[in-house]
Amino acid sequence: MRILPEGRYEVELPWNSNLMNLCDNKELAWKRHEKMINKLKCGNFFDDYQNFFREWESMNIIERVPEIELNYKCHYLPHRPVIKLNSQTTKVRPVFDASASQRGKLFLNECLHKGVNLPEMIPDILDRFRMFLIGISADIEKAFLMLSVAPKDRDFLRFFSPGSEGQEIYGHCQVVFGVCSSLYLLNISLIHLLENCPTEFKEIAQKMKRSFYVDNLVCGVYNISELEHFIEQAKCIMNKGFFNLRGFESNVDCKNVDKHSGDTSVLGIIWNLDNDILKCCVDLEPLTCEGAYAACVFVRSIIDSKVNIVLARAKSRVAPLKPLIIPRLELMACNVGARLVNSLMKALNFPNLKITFWSDSTIALWWIKEQGNWSVFVSNRVKEIRLLTKTHSWKPVPGNMNPADLLSRGCYPYKLLKSKWWEGPA
Repeated sequence: MRILPEGRYEVELPWNSNLMNLCDNKELAWKRHEKMINKLKCGNFFDDYQNFFREWESMNIIERVPEIELNYKCHYLPHRPVIKLNSQTTKVRPVFDASASQRGKLFLNECLHKGVNLPEMIPDILDRFRMFLIGISADIEKAFLMLSVAPKDRDFLRFFSPGSEGQEIYGHCQVVFGVCSSLYLLNISLIHLLENCPTEFKEIAQKMKRSFYVDNLVCGVYNISELEHFIEQAKCIMNKGFFNLRGFESNVDCKNVDKHSGDTSVLGIIWNLDNDILKCCVDLEPLTCEGAYAACVFVRSIIDSKVNIVLARAKSRVAPLKPLIIPRLELMACNVGARLVNSLMKALNFPNLKITFWSDSTIALWWIKEQGNWSVFVSNRVKEIRLLTKTHSWKPVPGNMNPADLLSRGCYPYKLLKSKWWEGPA
C-alpha cells in the first residue's frame, strides 16, 4: 500500500501461491460477453450500459489496454448488467465475476487472499449506536473505486467493454467490487487513514474506526453542537484519503432545532418502527418455533430513583436436526446467553457491570454450577459458559416469567405487543 500524491491510496492484490497457475480465460470471458451483449441488445438498456463504461473511462476508473500489452500474462473478468428501474441515480450497473471458472483450472478469487475479517460486527456497531441521543449515519461515495490498483496487477483485472468495435479490451485502474480481497483492501486503507490522521482529529477518528461497516458509518453524539463538530471533522479526515463521506443523516433536524428536543431517543424511533410493523402482522400465522432455543439480554439502570429496563440483544437458533433432550437445548440457550453478554460487554466497554444470568432449567443450572462426569456434549458447553461467566451469577427463574420463552416457543404478533418482552420480567 502507498499513498499517491493526490492522497488516494494505491493497493496491490494480495496474491497467494496459486498465482503461477492462474489460467488465461480470455476465450471463456469472450463467450460469456457475446452471450450477454446479444441478450442486452434485445432490451432497452444497451446504450445505458455502454454509457456507464464510457463514464468510467472518462473518470480514469478503467483504461483501454494498449495493443502492445495484449499478449501479456493476464486474466479476464466476465461482467453482466444489473438493472434497477426504481434507482434514483444509475439504473444500470455492471457486476464483475472474479469466480468465473473453467473445469480443472483456477479462477482469480482462488489465487487471492481474502484477508482478515476486519469489519466490526453489526450488533456491536448497533449497540454503540443506541447509546447516543442523536444517531448518525453516512456512507462513502463509490468507496471501492476510490482505491487505485498497482499497475503491475491491472492485467489481471481485464474485461471486454460493450463497444461496437469487436473485442475492446479494458483493464481496471481501481479496486473491483466482486473480487474477494476488495473488502479487505478497503478496510485496511480506512484503518490506515484513521490511525494516521493529525492529532487534532484523533478522538473523532477513533470513534469512526469503531463505527464503519464496509463503507457505511453508523455512530452517534449527545447534542447538536457535538453533531456539527463531528460531521465537520469526519469529512475533513476522509477527504485526506480521497474518500467522500456523504449522505449524513440523523434523527434530529439541524435546521429546525426548535422542533426537536436534544433528548430525542433513537430507541424511541426503533420502538415506533417495530410497533408499526407488528400492527401490520396481526393476521399472520403464529411465529411458532418449537424446535428452537434462545436467549435475550436486558439492561437495567436506575436514573433519578426510577428503574429502567430495556431489551439490548436477543438471539434464537433452530435446534439441531438430530433430536436432543430438552435440558440439552436449554444448556445451549445458556451458552448463547453467555456469548451475547460477553459480546455486548466488549462492544460497549462496560467491564464493571453487575451481571445476572437466569434460566428456567434446573438441570442446565446444575450442570453449570456443579462438578460431575458429564458427557462430552455437556462438558464442552459448560466449559465455555464457565469461561465467559461466573457460576454464582446464574439463578433460577420460573418459566412463566422467562421472556426468552417467547423466542423459543413462538407467539402471535398481538401477544408480543401485549407482552413485557420489550421491558423484561418483573
